Amino acid sequence: MNYLVIDQGGHSSRALVYNESGTCIEQVQYLITSTSRKGGSVVEADPQAILQSIQHCISNINSSVNTAALICQRSNFLACRKSDLNPISPIISWQDTRNADWVNAELERGLLDESQFHRITGLRINAHLGFSKIQWLLHHSDAVKHAAIENDLIFISLSAWLAAMLTNTQNNPLAICDPSCAQRMGLFDIHQNCWSAPLLKHICLSEQQLPNIVDSIHPWGSFNNGTALKLVGGDQSFIPFFSGLELQNNATFVNMGSGAFVMQSMQETGAALADERFLYSAYQLKKSNKLSVFAEATINTAASAINAYFQQFESQLPDNLEKAIHHSFFVANKNIPLYLNASAGLAAPFWYSKICSYFCYGSVEADDEITVSDEFMAVIESVVFLIGINIEALSLLRQSNVSRPIVLSGGLSKSDVIAQLIADVSQRDVWQSLEAETSAKSAVVFLFSADQKRELPIYNPDTFNRISPKSIQQAKPLLNRFEQFKQLVEDFSQ
Repeated sequence: MNYLVIDQGGHSSRALVYNESGTCIEQVQYLITSTSRKGGSVVEADPQAILQSIQHCISNINSSVNTAALICQRSNFLACRKSDLNPISPIISWQDTRNADWVNAELERGLLDESQFHRITGLRINAHLGFSKIQWLLHHSDAVKHAAIENDLIFISLSAWLAAMLTNTQNNPLAICDPSCAQRMGLFDIHQNCWSAPLLKHICLSEQQLPNIVDSIHPWGSFNNGTALKLVGGDQSFIPFFSGLELQNNATFVNMGSGAFVMQSMQETGAALADERFLYSAYQLKKSNKLSVFAEATINTAASAINAYFQQFESQLPDNLEKAIHHSFFVANKNIPLYLNASAGLAAPFWYSKICSYFCYGSVEADDEITVSDEFMAVIESVVFLIGINIEALSLLRQSNVSRPIVLSGGLSKSDVIAQLIADVSQRDVWQSLEAETSAKSAVVFLFSADQKRELPIYNPDTFNRISPKSIQQAKPLLNRFEQFKQLVEDFSQ
């Protein structure tokens, strides 16, 4: 049996086919575009164009498939007519912050309570979440206002809307959404697994204007070709499962792309969910399982910061990013400066936005010549150090002292240099994933387990490159810079 995974992302829609061994045997990709206006604060996409891109991918798959999953970016949503799910707004991207001024004003006036919001949703208040943009549409979109008057309005996650369109269930009056995407509306109670009445009241929204919550694994419907859609959810949420279900509770997961995410299961303790330094992602895969909760730390700039420096000084570095990282690691001065990596603000565990990135040369000897490679390593280390800070902080939330492996995934994790640095800074074993498509592979794990009632046999020595940390003595220069970096960011985030 083959499994189809539809991955709808910011730059493309893709259809990937996996066999029962968990190997991707076919892939079709269709590039998409979004529009950005008002200095990047308004980011939208055409719903029909996104739908057609996925239909194109499905129609060009040659392999036979029986079961499918759909994964999307979690915070993307749109407004529709409830009666037929006909869009009355563009797709509003997670990147869209059009109502940031309203969010800030509500916070300043004390009308939004950050602690209460975190207790209910597991998230921190910000303009990227759906609730602020729903508030904007309710007040500024004539089509939305008209649909509300006619009691024919619903706000729905992109994943849920696509599921309905692809399975021809748009005329079903019970629109449905899974918890991983519902949470990113900023209106979802992770403890009760339902919409929050106090938060709905704050933006004058009715529960009837939102979809019903169902499990991620659910009979969502069937495509025209008979393929059953059995799993729908947010791409990032399923990453801790790609390496096999047995690692879910026994590792710290680091996914490194443009930004980076550090995730750790919190099923062992509920008290730690009160720690407001972290986000808590919740979703329910099956009714037989309790709600899964992962603590999630966000690093705003990872590959984006490294790429920006590489492109600026490309003529003075080797001709591709991977070679440049490897070269700089071996030629950089031992007195590498520190780099405060805050071009998009400091996220977890600091949450401090009023800061600019800069190099700090205070730890460098006065007569040392600073090269481009030295500064490039400082930028690379800044990403590693921010990840290390969050790994340390997350480890304190666990009630067990067991040293758990760190599982790396994402494009930036393919660098052996970066993987070794994370191992050295954390003084923990790092399992560097050799899997290129972690979110899609996660979906396959669940599709297989749902159909076969057993785990997909992908957990084997070939799945990871195992990296051990250098001894504390060997890693001492790096660990000294790590301590100096921690002091630097703490000083600026007070």
